[in-house]
Amino acid sequence: MLGLIVFSVLVGCILSSMEDRAKPMINLFRCMYEVVMRLIGIFIWFTPIGLLFLIAASVVQTERPVVVLQELAIFFPTAVLCLLLHSFGSLSLLYLFVTKKNPYKFLLNMSKALLTAFGTASSAATLPVTMDCLVNKNHVDGRVVNFITPIGAIINMDGTALYVSMVTIFISQRLGVTLDFGSYIITGLSAFGISVGSAGVPNMGIMTMAIAAMAVGLPVDQVLLVAPVDWIVERFRTIVNINGDSIGAGIVHHLSSKVLVNTEKDNTQDTDVDTRETCSNLNETESLV
Repeated sequence: MLGLIVFSVLVGCILSSMEDRAKPMINLFRCMYEVVMRLIGIFIWFTPIGLLFLIAASVVQTERPVVVLQELAIFFPTAVLCLLLHSFGSLSLLYLFVTKKNPYKFLLNMSKALLTAFGTASSAATLPVTMDCLVNKNHVDGRVVNFITPIGAIINMDGTALYVSMVTIFISQRLGVTLDFGSYIITGLSAFGISVGSAGVPNMGIMTMAIAAMAVGLPVDQVLLVAPVDWIVERFRTIVNINGDSIGAGIVHHLSSKVLVNTEKDNTQDTDVDTRETCSNLNETESLV
């Protein structure tokens, strides 16, 4: 996944430097983008049915539910609380610090995308709704949204990184294993790297948590302990991911507002020049006639 991301960024940089010669390829990518967005929009309509069977499967597969609930009684609310604090606390403070604007008004305008993220548990499936809320409700420039949100849906998985670290620490404490400072560093780096390369689709948490547990020498089978509640925590993780993408787009829009205005003016001037040239050519043609 990281290789594809780097390759795509480099191809985009080269296409932007080729100007008119790159238009056929750019038009192809734009057409593919519209097709994918329409497909995702169709899939979203079937989300309630898929979500029903996904939850039912998780409930049926749970063994010894009373024992599992007792073991997870502290971990589950702690994990959800930490995710919400990061989403509506630290990210909001970052937005306030950079833009000097009310972050909760910004998040209120993103409520449709956040609810969709909770329902689908997929950053990729929520992408069209996120882009629509950013452009139409928060008035973020479309160029910023088109650049930030697709990348964020793939590599900006801060909710996943936080949860993977919490699960690793929970397993170590349950087994009575003391993690030293180096193990905490490895856990954080592993969670960061795994979250960047993970796909923005449901049910990817177990695989990423297993890799992080292996990095610090913990048994992989212990990861299955959190499987009964992973389907619900995953929805909060997706909210954090979407919130991070939205806050990032808002901050980039604020920091690059002057550049965007100047670029828009230049494009308008170029359009005016082309219009004047076209009109003059028409006048010359009429005079010749």
